[in-house]
Amino acid sequence: MNWRYANGSGVNRPGKLLINGAEVQSNIDFPVTAGWTTWTDISINRTLTAGQNTIRLESTTANGLANIDYLKVSGNNPTAVSCSGVARTTTGEQNLPVEGLETTLKNLSSVYPNPTTGLFIVSSVGKFDYIIFDQQGKLVEKGNAENKTKVGAALVPGVYFLKVLKSGNPEIFKIVKQ
Repeated sequence: MNWRYANGSGVNRPGKLLINGAEVQSNIDFPVTAGWTTWTDISINRTLTAGQNTIRLESTTANGLANIDYLKVSGNNPTAVSCSGVARTTTGEQNLPVEGLETTLKNLSSVYPNPTTGLFIVSSVGKFDYIIFDQQGKLVEKGNAENKTKVGAALVPGVYFLKVLKSGNPEIFKIVKQ
């Protein structure tokens, strides 16, 4: 795994790595760079299990993480699943978009945190409609927004499906309220 990052804060900004919810590395240091737009890379080696893996990087200090541009996963034909649930494949490495950055995937939506005990944030560039269904297909929430909105306040713990409708292109997410 290779992270491209910038850290103009003047102090190192360490993080911990969780894979599939389990902490696998407690300290990945993101040293200071010459500025917030001076990018460098840091790499670690980790073996992932076959199938889908959830990779999460969390700050271990109150300062937060460095600015993460992307995560590059290299290996034996990895397949990336974006935050929007749209699968893409690659022959050797995959750049994954980070929320809030201008990327070639800027028109795709994202939902985070997922799972959550609170609200979900739905993010998509421009105007969009959303609909949340329970597992039986019953409509439980709907609305419209522009760029970003919080949803799911009335949801009880369970599994739901969120449909984001934008320019005739629906995106469907499985969301979990804990």
